[in-house]
Amino acid sequence: MTQANVLNNNLVSYTSPAINLKATGLTTLFTTQYGMRFVPVEYFFICDTASAANGDSGINIGWTAAAYTDFQTGVSFSAITANTWYNTIAFGAPLPIFPASTAIIANVTQADTGTTLTGRIVFVGFYI
Repeated sequence: MTQANVLNNNLVSYTSPAINLKATGLTTLFTTQYGMRFVPVEYFFICDTASAANGDSGINIGWTAAAYTDFQTGVSFSAITANTWYNTIAFGAPLPIFPASTAIIANVTQADTGTTLTGRIVFVGFYI
């Protein structure tokens, strides 16, 4: 399970385990705390390994099976095709709220057609 890192001003960050973007499937990113809802203020993708990546993978992020589209649908990793590249996504108002005591899931719905592509998703936010 991914542990929260406490930042300044009551912000926390979660870094997911590695996600293989060459295969469809589910990865638990983190689980929200018991009795508290999580409000993300930004999230970003980090490329760990890439070899001839085409950047054509796509994921959904959410908490309701089977599609996991509660938060994001069809997020593309198109800008991430080389090691150590990242892409930051900030939110406008209103901010999304993740339910308490809930696993947040990444569902790779479209695998990258290149040779290798793995990455992680980092969430930054606070609890209410």
